[in-house]
Amino acid sequence: MKQIIIISLILVTGYWLLVTLNPTPVFAARSQDNVCTKIGGTWDTTKKKCAISNPLGAGVTAQGAIGIVIKGLLGIVGVVALVFFVYGGFMWLTAAGDDKKYKAGWDIMTWATLGLVLIFGSTAIVSFILKIAGIEN
Repeated sequence: MKQIIIISLILVTGYWLLVTLNPTPVFAARSQDNVCTKIGGTWDTTKKKCAISNPLGAGVTAQGAIGIVIKGLLGIVGVVALVFFVYGGFMWLTAAGDDKKYKAGWDIMTWATLGLVLIFGSTAIVSFILKIAGIEN
């Protein structure tokens, strides 16, 4: 038994030394152009800089990016309101004569509807004002 433990320790130690002392090749970047193209840019040899293109697409400004985010958030708000509306409707339909559940379901549906009207109405008003002022196309 003692011999098996000694042989196992020798094998484990040998494997550990082999793994830790084995040299690992490290490859450096060949040129700045190579690094620049890997991140999606083009190397400008006159300025010695990497020019990275706009990830949102050509011609998209900061205002356009904010508009994209707002449209995405409005979609999420619509989904959340739909979930609340369905939850309130489920509570309303399954009240089974319980006035508290009936009122709670009705209130959830009412507030979800008012929230949607408020959010989409304010978005429409701001968009209308920006169009009148000539700020938004």
